[in-house]
Amino acid sequence: MSKKSDDQDVKDLEEMLEDVKSDKDNEEMIEQLKAEIKKLQAQLTEKDEIVKNAQLAYLRAKNDMEMIQRQSAMKAESMHQDLLVKIVKKLLPFVEDLRKSLETLSEEDKNSDM
Repeated sequence: MSKKSDDQDVKDLEEMLEDVKSDKDNEEMIEQLKAEIKKLQAQLTEKDEIVKNAQLAYLRAKNDMEMIQRQSAMKAESMHQDLLVKIVKKLLPFVEDLRKSLETLSEEDKNSDM
């Protein structure tokens, strides 16, 4: 074999070795990137879970507030009605006495000026 041919073979082998090293480096880089992707996916899943829990907590709090508002409105209405009943019960004896008094008045008393 000639020296030129041997030099070319060595050069070819060196290039092949560089390609193999480059491929090995690429494989390592790919593995690192895959590991990074898995890590980021895990973080994303965790963040999604946090967001989901926060949304559920918001909906529960909103529902609770609406319930409190409805209960407050119902309680206020009930208190208002209870107050009216209490006032009417206090006034009822006076109204009844007035009615009885008016019934006992004679016709001429009703027509006369008071």
